[in-house]
Amino acid sequence: MPLFAAGAYLAYLILPISVKVLISLTPEGSANILSLGDVLDFTLRMVLVFGLAFELPLVLVMLNLTGVLSGRRMAGWWRGVIMGVFVFGAVITPTTDPVGMIALAGPITVLYFGAVGFSLLNDRRRRRGNPDAELDDDEASALDLTPEPVGAVEAVSAPRALPEQATGEHGGARRLNGYDDIT
Repeated sequence: MPLFAAGAYLAYLILPISVKVLISLTPEGSANILSLGDVLDFTLRMVLVFGLAFELPLVLVMLNLTGVLSGRRMAGWWRGVIMGVFVFGAVITPTTDPVGMIALAGPITVLYFGAVGFSLLNDRRRRRGNPDAELDDDEASALDLTPEPVGAVEAVSAPRALPEQATGEHGGARRLNGYDDIT
């Protein structure tokens, strides 16, 4: 919730700048006529996009806490992530100005590196708590695969299912039409 609120607040701060840039694109001698619905739609999109984009570090930290994604792997992806964040910022912001793109991509990049730092510290804590976790992702653990002998086979008697079942010859259940009990 705090990350979404921070993203929404940043969108609220950037909104006047983005509107000024959009209005400045109007040709000389013409006027902008913005309806209230258009302004509200623009504002809602900015707030939702910025709020949801600020959730990226939360997703990364949750993946690290569950052991799906390591901090070292996230740190190795930093070039692609920065490029992806800036492309995402350029495509998803409703304005065509670089101000909105940089305003979205800059904080997300900082939050990404914060998530990487947290994940690296969490991985170090996890390794300290589990000394056997020194294996690499591609390294197999040493297993003893030698077969052990199986002991002698023990006879197990099958009890009757119901105490009131009548016993036939040889102490077994009576058979009627090939079935074990009369019911």
